[in-house]
Amino acid sequence: MRATLEIDDDVLEAAKRIADAEHTSAGKVLSDLARRGLGQSSDRGDQRPVETAERNGWIVLSHRSGRATPEMVDELLLESDLSDLIEK
Repeated sequence: MRATLEIDDDVLEAAKRIADAEHTSAGKVLSDLARRGLGQSSDRGDQRPVETAERNGWIVLSHRSGRATPEMVDELLLESDLSDLIEK
């Protein structure tokens, strides 16, 4: 389905980078990310739905095992061939 949406420039740029790395379209990337955010499964099937709760009017994401460190994020970006997103 085609739609006109206002998407922040940085979000669109990140989606385009991911799309290039995964040899797909930015629209497909944005759809997959939206599904994950909404707790629905994506075509990839590698992500379980995100559980949320509401506290004091804020949506709180469920805790998953461990904490992500900047080094872990950098390593994942390198593995995903998205090393240009790593801050230096």
